[in-house]
Amino acid sequence: MEMRILLAAALILVGSGAQAGEVEWPADLKASLEGVWLNERDSMSIEIRGGNVVVRSLSERRDSWSDALNKRIATIGEFDRSKDSETRRYFNATCTNMSTGWEPRPCTGSINRVTSGRKHSIMEFAMGLFHPQEGVLASKNDVATRKTPPRNASSSNTTATTGSTTPNSAKPAAAPSRHVEVAGPDGPIRLSPEVAARNQAAADEYRRKMDEHARANAEHDQRLAQHRQNTATAASAEEQYKREVAAAADRVAVHRVAMADHARKVAGASTNDDPNICITRPEFRSNDGFPGNTSASVINGCPQKVDIVLCLKRTTGDWTCVAKFGILTQGKMTYSSRNATGEIFVDAITYGGGGKLKRPAGM
Repeated sequence: MEMRILLAAALILVGSGAQAGEVEWPADLKASLEGVWLNERDSMSIEIRGGNVVVRSLSERRDSWSDALNKRIATIGEFDRSKDSETRRYFNATCTNMSTGWEPRPCTGSINRVTSGRKHSIMEFAMGLFHPQEGVLASKNDVATRKTPPRNASSSNTTATTGSTTPNSAKPAAAPSRHVEVAGPDGPIRLSPEVAARNQAAADEYRRKMDEHARANAEHDQRLAQHRQNTATAASAEEQYKREVAAAADRVAVHRVAMADHARKVAGASTNDDPNICITRPEFRSNDGFPGNTSASVINGCPQKVDIVLCLKRTTGDWTCVAKFGILTQGKMTYSSRNATGEIFVDAITYGGGGKLKRPAGM
């Protein structure tokens, strides 16, 4: 809340019986300023003690000043008697406000007293005119209060200014405004109803945000718990995968042992007895040469010549076969057919060995 607190002090000096046309000043001008004062619109009151000016109460018309409550806004210095006039006395002071971060700065003020039969003077500054607050003790040690004298036709129009010498007419005091007392760190604090309502709304908003924060924390904790559970599940799955990989590795090792044993057995067998152990696996090609044509090829890896039969199963369900005889070592045999399914049958025998080539089942 941006708030400017300019100097001040507003003061009413109570003098002793001055006659019309006469001006009487207290012997101790600074001491005469001590007391509690209410401004002309009853919107705030101040108290001066030991030259310090403190804001004591604020009404709803001063709600924007709420940060200044119970704060010292000025310090009255010494009077500069070299500037005296018949109806005005000037003093030096130190002022502070919110816009300067409550840092003190030099300022001046004045008291104007009009000689029209009135027994008091009024100080005017940026916040308006001030007069004694009726029914309020100057301090808890006082036994009596200074009250505003009755206003009548013979009352004086008295003003005073801070940083200005232009007199203004004193205005009648309005009825005291009502305030709301709320608990403070050093006791009850008087606030205007609007300020109290705004403070309550701020407290409610703070509680709402705290509830939202609590719900957000709960949701975060729930998501964190879910994340931890997912992490644990993933870790378990990873362990299971590692176990499966290890088992597969064991199976591969067993398979390799079996393959080595088989290789030893094959090496011990004669290729003359079974040349199928030394011819290559068929090489299959789709669309070989033109669309729809399928081919298969084998190579004789045996040290002797062999006879080979190569069959392709077609999409009609039947087989088409071709045989080639006396294929030399590393010789290649190829056979192709349209609409082949990819299923291949191969058999080989030693050339001239008297064996008979086999056929697929059903032929």
